[in-house]
Amino acid sequence: MIPNFTGTLVLGVLLSSSSVFAGDCAEADSLIQKAQGAYAAVDARGFAWVPTETYLADAKAERTVDACLDAMIHAQRALDTANAAMKQADYENTAWQSRVPK
Repeated sequence: MIPNFTGTLVLGVLLSSSSVFAGDCAEADSLIQKAQGAYAAVDARGFAWVPTETYLADAKAERTVDACLDAMIHAQRALDTANAAMKQADYENTAWQSRVPK
């Protein structure tokens, strides 16, 4: 029974994949824009991370050759690292005070 279920699941994914791939490029564009905005915000605070810039460059390059799924992956990584850098910036905003001798 498991092979039939697995086959049905795979068939369902394959049949629905054409609609998923059609939206990948639009979603990639949206993620790239979000990541660029997040990167610009954290860069303005002086806490930008180098991997974010690399992931953004990779996402843009992959989007230009219509490798939309790969572009989405790199754009999401860029967004994640930009958000992590922003958390670090927020933390360091007050954490430095505990490191200064009194």
